[in-house]
Amino acid sequence: MCVWNDKDLNAEQLDAITDDNNILLVACPGSGKTRTLTYKIAFELSKLTDTKKYIIAITYTNRAADEIKERIELLGVNTKQLWIGTIHAFCLEWIIRPYSLYIHQLKKGFRVTNSYDSEEIISELCLNPTLSSPM
Repeated sequence: MCVWNDKDLNAEQLDAITDDNNILLVACPGSGKTRTLTYKIAFELSKLTDTKKYIIAITYTNRAADEIKERIELLGVNTKQLWIGTIHAFCLEWIIRPYSLYIHQLKKGFRVTNSYDSEEIISELCLNPTLSSPM
């Protein structure tokens, strides 16, 4: 079970952490949103009894995901049943990869490119138009 010091959190944060429902936190910068989310995730992880269940947390950036996961680990909570990352990573890992074999165009595989790779490919196609012609 996740344990915290009474001085770590205020009453509103405790309410959000211990609430059994989904929560939406809206607050100004520096108000403790990340701390509250960290403790909420740690609390929910510590309640899991089924090894097939996961807590999924979607963040705006990989940096935020890494920060929250590190904070949870510092609380001594096992993160084996935590998946945390961006919406793009979530879709790739939990939707596209597992179900791509059911989509004809993706059966032979696919590649995810970043903006740099995309620009390289487009530049190469512009310089050598025969690469883009169908076989």
